[in-house]
Amino acid sequence: MVAGSNNAAEPAHASFDGLLELEQTFYQAGFDGGFPHGELHGLFEGRELGREKSWELWEEIGYYEGTAKLWQAILQNATPGNVSRSQQSLQAIRALVSAFPASNDSSTLRDESIAQSSDVDINAQLGALRSKYRTSCALVGMRPRMAVSAGSDGSAQKGEDNLRSLGSTM
Repeated sequence: MVAGSNNAAEPAHASFDGLLELEQTFYQAGFDGGFPHGELHGLFEGRELGREKSWELWEEIGYYEGTAKLWQAILQNATPGNVSRSQQSLQAIRALVSAFPASNDSSTLRDESIAQSSDVDINAQLGALRSKYRTSCALVGMRPRMAVSAGSDGSAQKGEDNLRSLGSTM
């Protein structure tokens, strides 16, 4: 019989079983409390990041649409030459902008089967729009401006200078 043991059939290591599982017990309690909390904060942070990125994306798309409208107005007053091809390219930009998805209901994205069956490929549409923009710039004779928002380097001023040079070349 082991000294200090109440039950003669109980082995001496049986009293340590609770200590051996102590780390797993605390880990599981922390996980059970932390996982839902992290999931909730991840949802909030994801929505905030999505809001920021969507703003940047729509700023770029708005720039493409605005320049296409401006160039179409300028080309209507210009002499004929490469105008018909330029007008078609600018009209294609406006069509791509109008076809770009303008909403994203996050409640439908919770179901993975719906998210995977989505037919919208935003990267492909944005790539086509950027490509058509560069083509239109070449047809109009203007250097493409890919920096949309005004930064500390004065990129917005460079864009205004490009627009002034466009008016003087036509």
